[in-house]
Amino acid sequence: DVYKRQRIHNDDLDLDDAFYNELIPLTREYVKLMNREHNSSLAQIAQYAGWLNVQDDALWAVLEKKIVEERLYRYFPSDDLCKVAHAVAVAKRGSPAFWKILETEIIKNRLLLRDDDLEFAGDAFKRSKQGSPLLLRVLEACLLYT
Repeated sequence: DVYKRQRIHNDDLDLDDAFYNELIPLTREYVKLMNREHNSSLAQIAQYAGWLNVQDDALWAVLEKKIVEERLYRYFPSDDLCKVAHAVAVAKRGSPAFWKILETEIIKNRLLLRDDDLEFAGDAFKRSKQGSPLLLRVLEACLLYT
């Protein structure tokens, strides 16, 4: 399932009716079953849904429920957290609660982030217009000292 989305993204294929009528409903049901043991798959689904600019409210609601309400963000590696933030921003998604949690986690884990992670996070919060001035200063400072 994640592989299909990766191929669609990498090959720049169109998101047609089959994608929205077949793949997205299957993905929603798959995501509903996920728990902390599926952190990598959940992160990849969120990433590719965002980078493909998927506009399916039900899918985004399920993803946000898993990431925010069920707190599965706690099991994402720091680099995945930054990529998820970027992808969600690309799709113009994410509630204020989602962005607040990601901001807190990124600030808390800032010393673990590599340059590309910092760039993903910085771009995500600039696109979403959800980042606090503190977060933007922290990301900028981290990039200066890496």
